[in-house]
Amino acid sequence: RAVAAVNGDFFDINNSGAAQGIGVQDGTLVQSPAAGHDNAVAVTGEGVGRVLKMYFEGTATPSGGAPIALTQFNQMVQNGGVGLFTPLWGSYSRARAVEGAATVAEVVLVDGVVTEVRDAAGTGPIPAGTTILLGRDAGAAALSALKAGDRVDVKYQPKASDGAAVKAAVGGNYVLVKDGVVQNSGDPAAHPRTAVGFSADGRKMYLLTVDGRQADSRGVTLNELAAMMVDLGAADALNLDGGGSSTLLAREPGSAQVQVENSPSDGGERHVPNGLALYAPEGSGKLKGFWLETASDPAKAPGVGPVAGGRPDRVFPGLTRRLTAAGYDETYGPAAGTPSWRANPAVHGVIRNGRFHALVPGQTTVTAARGGAKGTIDLTVLQPLQRLGATADRL
Repeated sequence: RAVAAVNGDFFDINNSGAAQGIGVQDGTLVQSPAAGHDNAVAVTGEGVGRVLKMYFEGTATPSGGAPIALTQFNQMVQNGGVGLFTPLWGSYSRARAVEGAATVAEVVLVDGVVTEVRDAAGTGPIPAGTTILLGRDAGAAALSALKAGDRVDVKYQPKASDGAAVKAAVGGNYVLVKDGVVQNSGDPAAHPRTAVGFSADGRKMYLLTVDGRQADSRGVTLNELAAMMVDLGAADALNLDGGGSSTLLAREPGSAQVQVENSPSDGGERHVPNGLALYAPEGSGKLKGFWLETASDPAKAPGVGPVAGGRPDRVFPGLTRRLTAAGYDETYGPAAGTPSWRANPAVHGVIRNGRFHALVPGQTTVTAARGGAKGTIDLTVLQPLQRLGATADRL
């Protein structure tokens, strides 16, 4: 039910699919960052956005024993560490989280009581009410001292570098902009990119995707992406996952569903583990305006260049263009209403039942209106063709 969204964090592609950075949703920790992946964007309960570092702290304390430090939560376990796994991990084999370890220990806790101690990572979904402690090497040695029947008190929490209470957070990798200054990455590679940033007061969010690996866009470098974020107004910005993951969806005014707005370089949407979504309150359905478009998709309209896409807002005299008018309410959600149409100046064309009939060359504005609700679109009537001739590409 989001009205817009972009892909989120880098992830363990072609394996577990686990994101590398922090994940917090509605104040609930989904996963901790993997070691060395602590850069993130976060939003507080007061709606203030920040680019910061996110950490994880936790302990598993046996009754009458010393606390065992937890290093990860639903995440790849660092060398010598102990990870805590919940049903949120999913069904992927937990052996991936301790791959390469010399020794492994896994402890099953049901309602805080040890039911089993294993010398290998388990598989399959984790049942509700069950948590798993998974240690490697030194962490495995600490867990091996536990035995069935022991009560273990588990406590954990995400921790923001600025001490803020976080409502939502998603990880990224490279800080693009800090205090309004572009951070030089030194990476010359151009790729599809996704970035998120905030204004200096944290009250405005900026989301950006740039297509790449295609005829009409080579992509951008990290420095170019950072400069674009500064131009948008971001005082702080973070690079999210790019390449084939870069995806932007949005609900156009008057539509009930989101649609893909960019051109993912894989040729379609890629499965990614998390994203950053925006939501609007449920609307009243009362008509406030119209969103006008040509019925012809600009991306598929005829053009004159090597790159697909044309200008369906232009039409020759004697031809027509069919228009659509989607009614929307105060949240830009769908609202019913049949508009009346007019073109101004009318000398360039007339419109009947949503179809524009081009007459005389020039520009005209088409308006769809009903009561106080309206929407407009500019159309251009072109000079008539005098002749058609051969064309030639020149370098």
